[in-house]
Amino acid sequence: MSSSISAPETYVKDTFRFCWDTLGNFLRVSEVFPAALDQAQDAYKNETVFFTIRSAKATHFTTAIVQNAFEDESLAGLSSNKIRIKEMKVLSIQNLDWEFRLFQKSTFRTVDLDTDSPSGSNYFDALSGKQDAGVNQYYYDSGSIDKLYENLDGTFVLDISLINRSAVAKIAAAPGYIVVICDYEPAS
Repeated sequence: MSSSISAPETYVKDTFRFCWDTLGNFLRVSEVFPAALDQAQDAYKNETVFFTIRSAKATHFTTAIVQNAFEDESLAGLSSNKIRIKEMKVLSIQNLDWEFRLFQKSTFRTVDLDTDSPSGSNYFDALSGKQDAGVNQYYYDSGSIDKLYENLDGTFVLDISLINRSAVAKIAAAPGYIVVICDYEPAS
């Protein structure tokens, strides 16, 4: 592919148009409909593909966290450095108040206000955690959101911090496992 970022490269095969967005570094697929077809199909021409990134229970957020303390993680595997988070879901062994704060740089929080790079946060209170049949993990869901995130390091990672907002401490290792799942789409 060309190294130029001035225009995306486009390729048409059958009724699909494949467009490589070199600036966002992702593939956009859209269906090309002949003009003779029903105009109602126009809504399907440019469907955006959604992606998911998730933490691993035994790798991320494994330490004990007291009230208002935090643990930072960089989740690798974003399809683009600039995304729109559409939904956040949390699976947790403990039913606590959680806050997930996003940062645009891998330095996370800094004491210098000019270089600190927060990009928003989502709060899940213990009352919103739902447990099936009173056993196993708790499920939290943000519902539909539209949160812009840009990784300024250019490393295709989601720099995210878990903050315990409960008076009860998060337990380390297996008794305190927690997983965050973010559904997102590339942003332009």
